[in-house]
Amino acid sequence: MGHKSGYQEGNGSNDKPLIIVDDVEQKTGYWMGAARYATPEQVNVMIKTGKGLVYVCITEEKAEQLNLPLMTSHGSSGSTKNFTVSVDYKTTSTGISAYERADTIKALADDATESLDYRRPGHIFPLVGKANGLLERQSIVEGVLELSEEMSGQPVGYMCEILDDNGEIASITEIEQLARRHDVPIVWLSELIRKKLEEHCRLSMVRYAERETSGKPRKNYSEDQIVHFTDLLFVDYCEKQFGVNKGIYNTIESWFYKKGHVDIVERRKTVLRFLQFVDGSNRENNRKLKFGHRGLVPKLDEFTVNDLLNRRTLNL
Repeated sequence: MGHKSGYQEGNGSNDKPLIIVDDVEQKTGYWMGAARYATPEQVNVMIKTGKGLVYVCITEEKAEQLNLPLMTSHGSSGSTKNFTVSVDYKTTSTGISAYERADTIKALADDATESLDYRRPGHIFPLVGKANGLLERQSIVEGVLELSEEMSGQPVGYMCEILDDNGEIASITEIEQLARRHDVPIVWLSELIRKKLEEHCRLSMVRYAERETSGKPRKNYSEDQIVHFTDLLFVDYCEKQFGVNKGIYNTIESWFYKKGHVDIVERRKTVLRFLQFVDGSNRENNRKLKFGHRGLVPKLDEFTVNDLLNRRTLNL
């Protein structure tokens, strides 16, 4: 896109802000930095060039530690920002200056601070990320937490939306121009998600290999690990666990895709439910899964009806 992108740990700028772009959901750019390194100068640049609200992204554990309840019990439909009550650190007066906002941001990164050290409401808006980060929810909050931990060893980061001169959400072109003017890298949320999933897959592959016994995988690891396997590993798992060969697997997977299961993780969960549904009833010598001439599609139809009824009963 004509501008350097991506954050490289150890590049000597861990304490400097950068720009992260939510190119997955909201198409919005944010100035962001690790909270422990926040300075009044950096906060001032964010306010002047970003023009949006200043947030601090924290973990669920941190929110509980500081007794920061969510503003509402549930967000509006589609919301991925879990706001807590806003805060100012106890040393601030008005709380609004760049100096005092920097003090509050740094205090939120200090494990020694306690709930009573903050006045509420204030001028910094904490946002709470999911416990499992980007593996649980692919939003800008989890992205900032991931980057902040890489930059500082602490999953506490601050950010500010980037608006244009008219007060509208800045376009990608305007964000890139801003990054060039300030000579800062751009990190794309989609890149962070891809990196996290690949890392998760590698860990899953290691666990999978460690749990192989006599060519058969044990069943003592979670579905979450299985559905994030790489393609070949997932197909291999299905073959060893359920006796389904690659050709039949491809037919099953394609059938569910055409039925609207476009998201790969959800599709794999559905494939696993189907294989569990037919497991044992269509095995040949308890090894290979076979359906005979035109036998697979009726079984898929039967499963779909049963699965829909079961999920409605469980309110899933």
